[in-house]
Amino acid sequence: MANTTNVKAKNTQYKVYITANQIKYDVTNALIALDFSEQEKQMAVSAAIELCDMKVNGITLSSLLSPPNFVSIVASDGQQTDSVFTGFIWEISPKDSLTDANITIKCYDQLIYWQESEDAIFFTAGRKTTSIMSELAKKWGFTLNYQYEDITHEQLVLRGAI
Repeated sequence: MANTTNVKAKNTQYKVYITANQIKYDVTNALIALDFSEQEKQMAVSAAIELCDMKVNGITLSSLLSPPNFVSIVASDGQQTDSVFTGFIWEISPKDSLTDANITIKCYDQLIYWQESEDAIFFTAGRKTTSIMSELAKKWGFTLNYQYEDITHEQLVLRGAI
């Protein structure tokens, strides 16, 4: 889940970081468009990030970007700074043509692994994320250390492979 943020000002500034080869790159100067949100009926939070394929620290972005590189988005209103997204590159949309210098990456937080599981499970409306995660962890036989926002979900269906 996305971390809760207290940054709400109209003039919010965002910074985007991508970690590749254990090096954290600030790719904010290459940022063209940014959309991160919790999708209805989805457990995972997603971020769509469009970047100009430029050099960052002497390395072309397209050569850095690959799943599952770590991505973090930080927001600041000038008084307060808060993490608003942490996750991984899940897929990369290649450039449309040889002359197009933009790359779009689709990112998800760690809950994408739960959402994309092969189990088919129905959860009634009103269940909190922690409750759902605890039930799945117990079923799959591991201990849960859930430290994200605990939201109440509408009816939720995980459709796995049958």
